[in-house]
Amino acid sequence: MTWFNFGKNREEAKREQRAFERGQEVAREIGKQLDAILDERYGHVKPNFLQVLSDGLDRDVAQKDHSPLLCARANLADYIDNVAERVPDMAGDILAIMSAWRDGFEQNGMPGFVEDFVQKRLANWQVDMQTSGIKLVSDRGEELIAADNLWRIQHPSQAELEPLDN
Repeated sequence: MTWFNFGKNREEAKREQRAFERGQEVAREIGKQLDAILDERYGHVKPNFLQVLSDGLDRDVAQKDHSPLLCARANLADYIDNVAERVPDMAGDILAIMSAWRDGFEQNGMPGFVEDFVQKRLANWQVDMQTSGIKLVSDRGEELIAADNLWRIQHPSQAELEPLDN
């Protein structure tokens, strides 16, 4: 034996390598199934949520009673909250679908593996959704600023009550 295999014989090292490779295969399979579930069951969520946000921004630009920028800020906050509220339901749904995977890992002494995997993937989904919403608002920033500037000129007394600096 050499110091390169840290005291393990070749068969033990090969067995560990096969186990490592099998673990990678299983992780890829779980990832594929999770991606398929997200696409099939939740692929419509992003475009629908972004359309609702966009429609809200259209209303914000045309706003006459309040600052369009403040309305857009509130609209974005609602969007982000709605995305966050969706994640726990999605996690429960996905874990129910993936119960065979979860049971298999629990039986093999790895409880919580699938739950952690799903939670990490959904955290990435949530960040993507939030980033997409922020980008949409940012892309419409000039339009919102122009509408807000016009609103402030047309409604100076109301504008004093709705400063942008908070």
